[in-house]
Amino acid sequence: MSYLRTLTTYILPLAIIGYVILCGLWIVPDSLFGMYGNIDGKWGSWNARSILDWSSFLNFSPYSPLTGTGTLFLPNLPWLNPGALALGIPTAIEYKYLLSYIIYLIELIVPMYLLFSELEIKREYAFMAVLLYVSFFFIPFNSISGVPSWYSLGPFYCHQAAAMNLATVALLRAGQSTFRISLLWGLVFIACLFSAFSSGPISNLIYVPVYAFLWAILSLSTQADRRAIPFRLGLILVTVVVFSIIGLPSYILATAGVSARDNGVPPFLHAGTALLRADYWIDLISRFSTCSADQGDFLICISRTPVAWIQIAALIGGGIMIVFDKGRRRALAITVVAMIFLLHFYFLIGMEYVLGPVHILGYHYLYWTLFPFIFAVAVAAGALIVRFALRRHAAIARWVPAIANSGIAIVGLVIFTNVISVRQPLMAGEAILGFRPIAHSPVHKGDIHRYLEERIALAPGKEFGGYVALYLGADDGFVRKRYPIANGAMTHEIYVQARDMMSTQFGNMFQLTDLWNSGIPTLEDYGQWLTKQMFMFNSDLLARPGDVVDPTGVATHVYRFAPELLAKLGVRYIISDGTLNSPLVTEVARETGKGGTTVRLYEVQNANLGDLSPTKVVTAQSYDDAVSDLREFPGAAILLGSTSLPADLVSAHQARLTIIKGGYHITAESDGTSLLVLPVQFSHCWELVGEPGSKAGLFRANIVQTGVYFQGKIDADLRFGFGVTNSSCRKRDGGDMRKYFSTSRSKMYKFF
Repeated sequence: MSYLRTLTTYILPLAIIGYVILCGLWIVPDSLFGMYGNIDGKWGSWNARSILDWSSFLNFSPYSPLTGTGTLFLPNLPWLNPGALALGIPTAIEYKYLLSYIIYLIELIVPMYLLFSELEIKREYAFMAVLLYVSFFFIPFNSISGVPSWYSLGPFYCHQAAAMNLATVALLRAGQSTFRISLLWGLVFIACLFSAFSSGPISNLIYVPVYAFLWAILSLSTQADRRAIPFRLGLILVTVVVFSIIGLPSYILATAGVSARDNGVPPFLHAGTALLRADYWIDLISRFSTCSADQGDFLICISRTPVAWIQIAALIGGGIMIVFDKGRRRALAITVVAMIFLLHFYFLIGMEYVLGPVHILGYHYLYWTLFPFIFAVAVAAGALIVRFALRRHAAIARWVPAIANSGIAIVGLVIFTNVISVRQPLMAGEAILGFRPIAHSPVHKGDIHRYLEERIALAPGKEFGGYVALYLGADDGFVRKRYPIANGAMTHEIYVQARDMMSTQFGNMFQLTDLWNSGIPTLEDYGQWLTKQMFMFNSDLLARPGDVVDPTGVATHVYRFAPELLAKLGVRYIISDGTLNSPLVTEVARETGKGGTTVRLYEVQNANLGDLSPTKVVTAQSYDDAVSDLREFPGAAILLGSTSLPADLVSAHQARLTIIKGGYHITAESDGTSLLVLPVQFSHCWELVGEPGSKAGLFRANIVQTGVYFQGKIDADLRFGFGVTNSSCRKRDGGDMRKYFSTSRSKMYKFF
């Protein structure tokens, strides 16, 4: 009887759900709900694989020459993240994805089960909570459950959750036994937190509020936990000191100081004394809704997703547990009930950005970290009710988890068979062992893609050949005809809509990872690491007054066709959905899509390939003056502020820019003193390494470009020196942005 109960409680449900998930990973396409799905999922996959190719072990400033005239990869490092590390195995991309997700699933399930058990939830109910959570949030169930598909877009969250859950287990074990054993658990705690940080330095911050609240409540939950408070406080203090010595807090602050993510965010408590008025709060509450927009995926909205019922069960059950339960289970219930109310309030004040930049850490991120505990409380409350209701029928009570777990698995199998699987497209061809192919749609490499790949694709040791940019503003462009705007303005949304349109017509978006995966570098950038300076430059010089750039500050595009400026930035090719009429560009290739639409590739004359060597220098006293000077003096190097350069400049010759890991290699010669304005985004973190005994230095040119001056000859590496142990240079970058860009009169975008 015991074996049968074990079989139906653990083995059979795990086998069924595991089978369904494996099949789901295999057949659900990566367009949205599948492995590394949609734009962000593909970007995350590319980011991890590129760090493996372009960076070194635990380098927290992995440099990318492929985006935004050179910037940093998002440092979600794969080195301590086995799911991301699997992307480096030498096999086809779809099998890399499959192995990666299997590892992530194990990471998600096992530590979560261990933590729920550590929180004194009986093992069979802890397993039920994990099973139920996975049956809502993981592939393929996320395609119909109405929950956010973040495990498709960012499966590294599985590793983040695993590390934080194991850290919590280690913290709860610390101080409970001998000093030697407690010390060992303390080392596990520190190692888990460092692993979580290294796999997502910024993303890891979203776990802090919920877990810190849980740790605080748990520390008071039992007599044993209260006795362990001194040791645990000491452990947390040591962890903070160690991380501070390493430089992690400074690294995060320096990074935040240059990110464009806070575009348009008002100051902290900007409402001032209005916060003390009743009418302010009445107006705010009158506009509060849990269902009106995307918040319905997270907040309690019964009409949007069945998870709302789980939240209601957790609230009611949590209240019951707070009154009738005890110990760590009661602490868990207090945490969940309190956090649900606090996060609804956080969303309320976030409607007006009351806390300013704090709201960049959105309510939805915090809610994501709370969801597993919501399921745990809902199940634990059910276990409490069963225990009371069947206290005279222990034999029946023992079978409740077996029936429930088997029921969850069977329902999941039925839903997959009758609802999910029948909606998936059949992929042509045959995979291993005669199975249908994994549902991964490769990028079509047509004439334009191959042309670019042959001429400008980058790899370490390759000479820089220029960037490509996508421009959708041609008068006869088919994208604008499909998405017309009354005043003829260009918008970020047009480029977003064009992704699906281009992909459908050509099998290629001609932007983002569809190009980067082939090593094709673009002027455009995308992601949380987009810098303020590049976003401002893009808004003021590559957009017209009526154009609408990305309001979230995570993407740049070419909104205005300015071939001279693009050439100076290093743009050699422009992809356009229409005709570009300019003597400065020449059509070199075209491609026709399924619907008869045509995409053209133009080459820009005199693109800066690292050989731009102006002899005229114009000094601007402010950012606005520099913007004007760039338009008025296209052949000059524009300096900002008090930067001084040698006089009597001559043009350099035989200049070459070669790509290396972590930067570039520069070679050039001169008959005197020369400047090079590189097609590389400026930072104070750049260092000239091994330059050959001549007077050489770096300066900010043309607002966002890296300038080099030298005498006679230069043969040096240009390396990016930012990291956790050296964040001061990035703080100087942030200082520049406050100094120069605070005076910007940009019509729509102001950071300070």
